[in-house]
Amino acid sequence: MNTKMAAWLAALVLVIRTSAFAPASPAITESPCRSGNDTATLALSVVKNVLAASDSAEQLEPQDINASIVTDSVTCQAIVDGYNAARSGADSILRVSSGYVVRAVRPAPDTTFALYLPATSGSSPRSEELAHFDKTFHLLLMQAALN
Repeated sequence: MNTKMAAWLAALVLVIRTSAFAPASPAITESPCRSGNDTATLALSVVKNVLAASDSAEQLEPQDINASIVTDSVTCQAIVDGYNAARSGADSILRVSSGYVVRAVRPAPDTTFALYLPATSGSSPRSEELAHFDKTFHLLLMQAALN
């Protein structure tokens, strides 16, 4: 075997050995950020309406709130982790691995985040849920729809 072939074979063995112990590719693992168009639009609408309705001065309209779907995995994971931390004991079955994370900027300017979880049906039905977080990702409030 010549040196060129030996070098190629050594490189191939190195690639195989390192890939066997490498973490899963981000494309393969589930992202903590959901972004399906139809539900993302609904999530934005729900968050804007709830924030406007909770304005104590009653001067805030949904269109006054600048809201966007978060696609940054680090931010989404921090929000999901904060939500799951509040789900202990019997509530632990309600923990999630992902959700629609919304960043909302109110005119104050005050940035908040919300985790929107749509209702599901089937063997594990769940009500629509909205969890509110401050700009440091601390959970402030959880709201669930009454079905």
